Amino acid sequence: MIVKFFYIAFFLILSVLLELFLQSFGLSFPFAAFLLFYCATAFGWQEAVLGAVFGCCGLDLAVGHPFPSALPGFLLSILLSRFWLYKVESDSIFLHFIPGCIIPFFMWGGNILFHWSSFYELPSRLALLLGSSVCGMVFLPFLILVLDTLNEAMGLNLYSNAKLFLDHEA
Repeated sequence: MIVKFFYIAFFLILSVLLELFLQSFGLSFPFAAFLLFYCATAFGWQEAVLGAVFGCCGLDLAVGHPFPSALPGFLLSILLSRFWLYKVESDSIFLHFIPGCIIPFFMWGGNILFHWSSFYELPSRLALLLGSSVCGMVFLPFLILVLDTLNEAMGLNLYSNAKLFLDHEA
């Protein structure tokens, strides 16, 4: 239990720092949302929601947002992971191109709820949003493979085995 907590905290802090680093160059890529997608499936939605709250605090406080604008995107990513776990029948890693493409739109859409100016910036930011979406299509399957390999070595739950344990989930 304590290993899982530090595991999620370490990778969440790392992903938030990577996001902030890219934002300092005017780029946006939702590393934390992809990690929360993974955690919601591998470890459960409770851990992912707790990670979303702390990740949102870290991300939005560092940028200076007065509202938790990343939280809606994080929660939608967690809901997408739960839908993906329960409704999608294929175990193909390449099928994860679809949520990898959708998650950047969730993060941008969550930002619109609190910052209406983001909606007016869409034409100028469309290339960045589409680029982030295309990169997400490659990044999510890669993240799943890397973290499942690490989880297997550490004896933690695997994303690829999550469907096997659906009956045991509360």
